[in-house]
Amino acid sequence: MREKAMTPAPAMSFGEDPFSPEWAPVFRSGHRSLWLRFSVGNPPGKITAREVQVLVTRVVVPRKRKELVPGGPLLWTDIRIPTVDLPAGITRLVDVATVYMPDEEDAPTRLHVQVTLAEGDDRNELAPGTYGLEFAVAARDVDAVFYNTTITFEDTREEEPWDLMRHLEVSPLRSGRLGESDVRSAREGS
Repeated sequence: MREKAMTPAPAMSFGEDPFSPEWAPVFRSGHRSLWLRFSVGNPPGKITAREVQVLVTRVVVPRKRKELVPGGPLLWTDIRIPTVDLPAGITRLVDVATVYMPDEEDAPTRLHVQVTLAEGDDRNELAPGTYGLEFAVAARDVDAVFYNTTITFEDTREEEPWDLMRHLEVSPLRSGRLGESDVRSAREGS
């Protein structure tokens, strides 16, 4: 019984506080953007969770988009690798999406889901609208745990990356897979 209580239990969360590290504006010349990150932690009192990875398992797109958005692994913030070990009581951030401010005046705002794709493959680039995202948090020797959220963003001409937060809405992170009502609402969104 004690062994089961100590089994790793990596879990995903998202803080809606815009001043948390999960909202990360970048102000570098030629690269002004807002990064959206989710936290993944292994609770205190557990065995180290080995080879933890976060996968995008499904992206629900508005009806007007004809091309599917591929799933795949996300990279861990700052270390840019797909898997990490999470000791008990440790939380790390994973890069989920980035909203890039357009360089040209007539270019639209775009959101990039941070799945790893082949060079030149831009199917992870999303036009303004509402999208359902489903994630799996997986680790060696434990069952994957699923989460989902809806992200809505709009085209904007803001001056600073912080201001993009006013145009990006992330619904509270929910446990489980995307349900049919989530799929319907994302497809009916803009």
